Amino acid sequence: MASIEPIAPLDKATGCASGPQPGTVAFAAYLRHRFGGGKTEIMRGCSVGNPSEHHEGRAIDWYLDASDPA
Repeated sequence: MASIEPIAPLDKATGCASGPQPGTVAFAAYLRHRFGGGKTEIMRGCSVGNPSEHHEGRAIDWYLDASDPA
């Protein structure tokens, strides 16, 4: 049986991207396709909050309706 690789170290945000990264977009699409519904948010304005992976287009917030059992 193959072992699970160790957790990668945090790659802290250092800049601001002009748009979401391709892998992040693909993962958001996978979440919506595989599990249905929900809203995903990737980018966040660079002037909003502390440095974040959202500023670099590398983070996803996935919103679901907790009152919907599906």
